[in-house]
Amino acid sequence: MKKASYLRTASVLLFSVALLFGCSSGGGSGSGSGTPAASNGGATTGAPQKDQMVIAVNENFITMDPQNTGDALSSGVQSAMFEGLLIYDKDLKLMSGLSTEYSVN
Repeated sequence: MKKASYLRTASVLLFSVALLFGCSSGGGSGSGSGTPAASNGGATTGAPQKDQMVIAVNENFITMDPQNTGDALSSGVQSAMFEGLLIYDKDLKLMSGLSTEYSVN
């Protein structure tokens, strides 16, 4: 009985140590170095730089073409990245965005 209890305690301790080392952010091979990684398409790791935009999502974008967008995820990311000719103010009234003037026909 005591042998089973010791074995159970040892296995829980071993699992906990493995979990702590596996989830640590210590300096592994290339992890968090801030340099381009060849395995992920040239994306940088670590903290974003001044000229980078980081958008975390749990799925891939279908398209980044504003004329071909039909899903909410791509549309939401595009609205964060692209500014339109007209935008809405806080009262949801249209106002000039990139345009300097406009007229309604």
